[in-house]
Amino acid sequence: MKLSFVKTLEGHEIEFVRLLYPLRYDVYLRKLQANPIKMTCRPDDNGAWSIDNPSELPGWVMELTLQIQEKIEENEAAAGDE
Repeated sequence: MKLSFVKTLEGHEIEFVRLLYPLRYDVYLRKLQANPIKMTCRPDDNGAWSIDNPSELPGWVMELTLQIQEKIEENEAAAGDE
């Protein structure tokens, strides 16, 4: 498991930063010549990762949310491999 990593999804560079207390990921979506978009993902009671305040995000970001959640789950699953 990595505490931070960068992935490219649909041509967008996305940085994932794992934080503790409470457990969450701050996700930064970098866009050329614009400020990054920051969103926070937290595990719900069932262990699924959900995005805080999805209504505040642009539509193109919402199209990436499933892939973002999958990358977080892959990183969390890697914790068992160590």
